[in-house]
Amino acid sequence: MMNPMTGLPSPLVNRTAIHSLILLLSVIAFSCSKGTTDPDYSSIPDPQARWHAYNFQSYTIEQIRSCFCAKAGTVFQVVVKGNVIVDVIDPSTKSSLPAAERQWFKTVDQLFDIVHSVDTATVAAFHVEYDLRYGYPKNLYVDPNSQIADEEFGYGNSNLTH
Repeated sequence: MMNPMTGLPSPLVNRTAIHSLILLLSVIAFSCSKGTTDPDYSSIPDPQARWHAYNFQSYTIEQIRSCFCAKAGTVFQVVVKGNVIVDVIDPSTKSSLPAAERQWFKTVDQLFDIVHSVDTATVAAFHVEYDLRYGYPKNLYVDPNSQIADEEFGYGNSNLTH
């Protein structure tokens, strides 16, 4: 509606338009952000139950192996689809490892299997540290026998994306 004296839009129309625009922008912002963040299950005390609560079947995680073996100490991106490793990428070269070499890396569920398989009464050393948010093993180290050299192994995991 126009003000007949000034020829400009009425202030009432301007206020109504501004309120409508604010309401529209709020709805758009809410609809864009809805569902883009993970639920937070970090209060679940058991790390494996916390991991399973998120129900990630497909994800990428950076993994570093600690052992006296090939490619130890190098960070790789482990790509998991349907809870199976489908690719392992060297971030420095952006190249995939050959399929035969993927067996050296572990899914999060396989890491939990290792954790549960360790008899802490018989190994020389065992350490596991879990991610506080998602529950996956961030650091895992096992030395089965202190009398044998070079059989100890570990995995470091970080930067989970899904």
